[in-house]
Amino acid sequence: MIKIPGAIYMAMQPGGSQVTIAHKFYYGVAAEIARSLSDTAFAERFGEAVVVKTALAAVGYYEDISADAGLWRTFVTAHKALYNRLLPIFEAGDDYIESELNRADLSFLVWYVTECAQPRPGRVSPFDPVLAQAVDIIYDILDRYYEMAPPAAHYRQLDEVENLRSEEHAATVWEYMHWLFRRSYLMPHPSFAPEESADDEAEQQAISDYPTGPLALYAHEWLQLIADPDLDAARHLDGRRRHVTPHRYYEKFVEATGGEVMRIFPDYASLNRFLSDDMGWGEAGAEGHLPQVADAKNFTLYVTAERGLLVAVNVAQYIALPGNALYDPAEARRRAWLLVAKPGFCPIDLVKYLFANGLVPDARFPWDDTGRVLLDNWDFFARLYLQPYYRAR
Repeated sequence: MIKIPGAIYMAMQPGGSQVTIAHKFYYGVAAEIARSLSDTAFAERFGEAVVVKTALAAVGYYEDISADAGLWRTFVTAHKALYNRLLPIFEAGDDYIESELNRADLSFLVWYVTECAQPRPGRVSPFDPVLAQAVDIIYDILDRYYEMAPPAAHYRQLDEVENLRSEEHAATVWEYMHWLFRRSYLMPHPSFAPEESADDEAEQQAISDYPTGPLALYAHEWLQLIADPDLDAARHLDGRRRHVTPHRYYEKFVEATGGEVMRIFPDYASLNRFLSDDMGWGEAGAEGHLPQVADAKNFTLYVTAERGLLVAVNVAQYIALPGNALYDPAEARRRAWLLVAKPGFCPIDLVKYLFANGLVPDARFPWDDTGRVLLDNWDFFARLYLQPYYRAR
């Protein structure tokens, strides 16, 4: 029988370490979930540690919505602002009620926690019947207690904070930011951030520098949306830069290609000829212009007005660009999903361009025969898996 130590539950709670009646209630619910999942196929396949993480995340979500504290609401609001739908992957359905207990929420949350607990990404199907069984068990438990659940007041730390920047509330805001980034139920993915530090200055720097959560938002973005539910999420998350002076490589590239922003080369020699002759870089000697990628093949050059020239290696075989003789649909079906799941595999600007323009039609996860889940949610998956690489400044 799988048990959850009380200390682990309390470590995930905001608002200090004093145990309240509400804490005892929700801990009891988490413990019941863990017990109920103990003898299931979910526990057999994914193990005790994932059962514990899943139970704690489900109860964190339960506490959040019971208090209308705003973290889940913010996730749904931000996702809708970004993608014009409430949830990633799963359809909300006509019976979905925002900021209430919903089976679709749990379907996403159980998959999210389970997927993020795996050593390699992209291996867990959101529609696996084993996960669906776990969702049914969790939903039935949460629904049974929903009307009697006490408000989780400890989730409402920000209630008395009138100004997030005021010195008066600085300690409360910092405590909440630290919880949000390191402890909250919605941020369990493998983090690119440094390990937690006892040095407040180092912690503040880490929390400032690294995005987190399923949408790869910075902690201050999460915080502002939670603190102000009336904030225009679409405008708040609009990271587009305007009035950019075109990069000199951009202008030269589109001139050389007749207006195209992407070119594909089978080998290093043809890439160098283009850079030397068409881009006007001149001769570069025996090592060529980009010796760091001399041993690679299947090159893709992509140019943007803001960033200039970007180089991707060993991905051209996935790109269904008209005239691309390197394109291999079978290989694309096998490995093109890594474009959104493997950090550093391909420049994020090129990843976005390829998916947004339908140039990787055969990309799919290993568990999805149709490819629709990836093609319909590619930007979300890129945020989830790439994190700081997605938000590259």
